[in-house]
This record gives sequence, structure tokens and C-alpha cells, in this order.
Amino acid sequence: MNQYKNFDLSYLQDSTGGDVEMIKMIMGIFKDQLPELYEDFENALQNKNWSELKSIAHKARNSTLALGMDSISQELSDLELTIVENEKKYKQLFIDFQKSCQAVLDELVETPL
Repeated sequence: MNQYKNFDLSYLQDSTGGDVEMIKMIMGIFKDQLPELYEDFENALQNKNWSELKSIAHKARNSTLALGMDSISQELSDLELTIVENEKKYKQLFIDFQKSCQAVLDELVETPL
């Protein structure tokens, strides 16, 4: 039975063979990395740097998975996918924009004003 409300150490216990010191070390690393992760996440959002945000979400998801934070892990995974889908949408929009502009330029060459 899990004694914690917000995370489940089962995965870490299994992967470390129950080595409490190793689990404490991993938890310490996670705790130490959070301020930088928060800052990077916020900066990527503010700067609308979607590729960086996707990378940060992936990194955070891996950490939360290891700590059995299943709900937020799924949300981070969904965020990664949404960013990928929107990135494709934005790229396609840019391609369509280029094609439309080129069509206008071609038409202007054929039929000048």
C-alpha cells in the first residue's frame, strides 16, 4: 500500500531494489532540479518557445513517471502531443502561406497590374 498521497515510489523501489539511500538521492535530485525546471517552463511559455516547452515537458514527464506521479505525467504527455500537433499545424500554415504568396507573385508576373 502506498503511504503517500501525491506520488507512488513503487517504480523507484523496484528499479533500485529497495535501496533507500538511492531513492533518497533520486528524490533529492528531483527536488533540487525543480526551481530550474519551473523557471525554464515559465520562460518557454512566456516566450512562446514551443520546441523548448515540449523538451521541458518531456524531461518533467520522465521525472514524474519515475516518482509515480501518474496524473501529472499524463498531463505532461498530453502537453507534449499538443505542442507537436500545433507545431505541425503552424508549419503547415507557414507552408500554405508560402504557397499562397508564391501563387500571387506568379499571377502578378503573368498578369501585371
